Amino acid sequence: MKRSMIPFLTYLVLVIVTSPLTPYFSLSEVPGWHTDAMSPFSLLALVNWVPLLLVMLGYWHLSKRFNQVNMKLFGLHLLLTLPLMVVDYFSVLIIECVDDYKATLKSLFLMAQFYPWLVLAFWAGQAVFGIYYWGRVKEKGENRTFS
Repeated sequence: MKRSMIPFLTYLVLVIVTSPLTPYFSLSEVPGWHTDAMSPFSLLALVNWVPLLLVMLGYWHLSKRFNQVNMKLFGLHLLLTLPLMVVDYFSVLIIECVDDYKATLKSLFLMAQFYPWLVLAFWAGQAVFGIYYWGRVKEKGENRTFS
């Protein structure tokens, strides 16, 4: 396996784990109402999942076009991206699995304090990848992004 495939495979696993096909994304029907309700956690996670999908495709493109990927920038990108994904994914599990409502409220309050910083770090990571990606594509003089 080429070393340039490691970022692609890492983000492939992250996309699969946080995929809309997992139970994390939910749609429920409200009894007596003619409507479906989508969880706010699902909507928020979907907003975060789409960039992950695009980044995965970007790393795939880089692994096909170039023999190497800057592993330091990949590490920085992953370090900035992963905390929000972990909090998004496990916050639903905390709410679903904990019977102690006081502990749940405490954990949600603590998460709400740090969440804006996690979102900022996530989008900073996407900016790091975007700058790296466009720099690599322009470096080779390519006019197209996918073939």
